Amino acid sequence: MRATISALLNEYEELFEEAFWEQANSANAERFEKINPEELAAILSETLKAWFSRANELVGGKTPLEYVKSLNEKDTIEFLKIIHVESSEVIKFYAPALVEKQDFLLNRFIESLKGLPSREEEALFLELSVLLAHLKDMRALNLFIKFIMDAPSEMADLVDFVQGLLGEYGADAKDKFLATIKNHSEYEGRIENIYAALSKIESESDDVFYALKQLFSEAPKKSFAAICFSVHGDVRALPILAEWAENVDASNYDKTEIGDVLAAIKVLSFDKENPIQ
Repeated sequence: MRATISALLNEYEELFEEAFWEQANSANAERFEKINPEELAAILSETLKAWFSRANELVGGKTPLEYVKSLNEKDTIEFLKIIHVESSEVIKFYAPALVEKQDFLLNRFIESLKGLPSREEEALFLELSVLLAHLKDMRALNLFIKFIMDAPSEMADLVDFVQGLLGEYGADAKDKFLATIKNHSEYEGRIENIYAALSKIESESDDVFYALKQLFSEAPKKSFAAICFSVHGDVRALPILAEWAENVDASNYDKTEIGDVLAAIKVLSFDKENPIQ
């Protein structure tokens, strides 16, 4: 089974490279050089998606999706271990074949959580996180939020990884984050992880902006809140940051903190639709 999966992955990577260079050498090559990984995945997705539903001799004439769907639970876990986390887009393409195993995969995800920080469990935790977030499993969302709140500092990289996935849930994640924040009346270190995740969700809704505005107003240290503003990208934060920077008593804050606020102003000032000269 491992050899078969490896062969499928190699074929997929060859197809990806072929599609990549076809775009790179096209008339849109100049624009292509400037796009981010998310845009690249979107451009190549149609070409790549077709491969997963096409009969393949490597798996006896089945499609790659049919083959993965036919795997038993043990082999499904082995399959996920073979796929490296750098290939998260591959996991998403295979997701339709794994829907029927979603309950099993959620339970295995819970096991991997308990097994952290084991290297083997960490790898599986990453793969299952990508998959369950893409499937928008609401049970997993609750586990993600608890992990973000409870994870020890040495797991900061994993927390950051999970935060980056939660945009898959859109408004559902946003509402969960806001509810979590509402239940924490005092400014606490742990809640910073929720604000960080909230700032990474693409949303122009007022409630996200006002949550970050309140954070900036109430937080005794301004660096973190300023960074959240810049990550979220809502230019309504500019006058708030600018007013603070103009009136701040420099003797009460260190240079790094003031620098972080000024950096956030600079980032937001380069917003394409609202440039500040």
